[in-house]
Order: sequence, then C-alpha cells, then structure tokens
Amino acid sequence: MVVWKGFANLYPTTVRQPMRFFAFLFIWLFFVGQTIEARDYDFKVLVNKGNNLYRNAPERDWGRIISGTSLVRGGQVKVVENAYLGLIHVTGNPLEVKTAGTYSIDYLMERLKEGNKGIGNHYTEFVLNTTEGVAGQEVGSRQHRGTADNVHLLLPEKGEIFGKELRLEWSVDPVHDNQDVIIKVYDLFNDLLYEQATNGKRKNISLDQPAFSGQQHLFIEVTLQADHKVKSSMHGIRRLSGEKQQEIQEKISLINRQAESPLNRMLLAFFFEYEGLLADALSIYLSQMEESSGEEFKEFYHQFVARNFPGDQ
Repeated sequence: MVVWKGFANLYPTTVRQPMRFFAFLFIWLFFVGQTIEARDYDFKVLVNKGNNLYRNAPERDWGRIISGTSLVRGGQVKVVENAYLGLIHVTGNPLEVKTAGTYSIDYLMERLKEGNKGIGNHYTEFVLNTTEGVAGQEVGSRQHRGTADNVHLLLPEKGEIFGKELRLEWSVDPVHDNQDVIIKVYDLFNDLLYEQATNGKRKNISLDQPAFSGQQHLFIEVTLQADHKVKSSMHGIRRLSGEKQQEIQEKISLINRQAESPLNRMLLAFFFEYEGLLADALSIYLSQMEESSGEEFKEFYHQFVARNFPGDQ
C-alpha cells in the first residue's frame, strides 16, 4: 500500500501572531493608499461584452473598449444595446453598466456613492496590478506548450481547493493529439475513486459525488485510452475543511456582496488566485469561457496561466 506523503511537508501548521500581523497590515494598507492615489486612471474595465466605445476626453475620437481599458474623469463610455460593462474603481468599488447609452465617467463615479461597497484593500491592488498590460494584447487561440509529459494537465502539482467542482483542462503531444483519454482520480492510498473516458480537452468533475465522500486528498492523472503509458504526471489536490474553509467563506462574503454576474465571477477568480487556490480560479475561468460571455474572459485566462503555470502558454 503506497501512501503519498507530499502534503506532510507542504502544509505545516501556521502559528498566528496577532500583534505582528496587525502591525504589518497597518503598514501595508498605508502603502496601498499611496499607490491608489498615484494611479492615472479612475476605472479599469474587467468585463466587456459588445462593441462598446470610450474616449478619455470630449475632443478625442471614440475607441473600442476591451478588457483592461483605463477610464478617466472627463471621459465617456458608449454602451450599445444588449451589451455589458464590468468596471472596478481604483478604490476597489465594482460597478456594472447594463443599459445602453452614453455615460460620462464623472456620472459613473457618482453612481459609486449609491451604496456600492468595495472589494477591500486586501485585494484592490492585486486586481488593479493584475489588469495592467492586458489591454491591447491580441486574444487568439493558444496551445499549451506543456512539459515533458505526453499529456499535460493544467493543474497545480500540489494545491488546495475550496469549491465543489474541479474543472480540468489538458493538452496532448502532437503525436497523440485528438485521441481519447481517461481521467483517473485516486485517494491517498492509491485506490481508484473515479475513472472517466472522454474525447475532449476539458472535463468538469463534481466533488459532491459519493466516490469522493470523506476524501480530503485527491490525486489526478490523465492517460491515453489506447496506451496507458502515455499519461500526465500525478497532481495532488487537498480539499479545504474546518477553520480554513470557514475563513475563505467569510472572506468571499466580504468581497462578493452583490448578485451573481460576470463582474463578480471575475473578482472571485482574482480572489482565489490571491489566496493561492489556483484550482478554484481555473474553474471559474473555464466555466465562464464555456458560456456566452466567455470571449471577455479569454485574455485574463491566458494571463492567469502565464502567471501561475510558467511554460504553459
């Protein structure tokens, strides 16, 4: 019986030191405030659906809005019919624009005073810094270059997961591409819990099914159905529970107060990445790209992969 011991060294017990933590937090928030004041824009576009336009001064020509576009006071946005804009202010306040029309940025800033609550200084700087440089980059079809594995699974080799869905994406070397694969999930003792054949490149696995009941550690690999020697490396995921799960849930409730929307989904993806829950962030990107609003998430998804899975772009 083989026991996989990688998690023993990966997750040591954390000793919390409240006074030291709050002293650090105070200093960090001070510098966050200084950085926010120094930004030369007021809004960033996180989600754009439709052929929406903007100009940052009345005398300028209209330009096409894309994810990552910066908006400033004195400018305007033109939202077309059946379109959508998801914005974040430099203070962390999210704002959605769903109704067609031309809006001044000053008016949109006034709307922030109607009760919107920010995502908090903990994550504002991370979100804004992450969106820098996204606007203007070409969004195209990209293939994972992969590693030495014949099948490359886009998942942390050792990680944690908060949610109840595990969305997988993989690529196969050109010699074996377009062939059926088998997804296998094992427990800590290398016993097979789940096996599913598919001919696609993505798969959604519900962790609520009976096979995973009581299983905290899961190990995933993808093999070629015609040749089991052609496979990915083993990836280990630990399901959060107890205090850690409660802590993440409380943080989510603080930054995600509004109704479900593409903007809130994007902010939640950033939150999971910030917390190191890459499997959860990946699940959001993949699920959104499968829906009608997926095109707006594509460039942020590629940037997410580049940041967290070097060599996979």
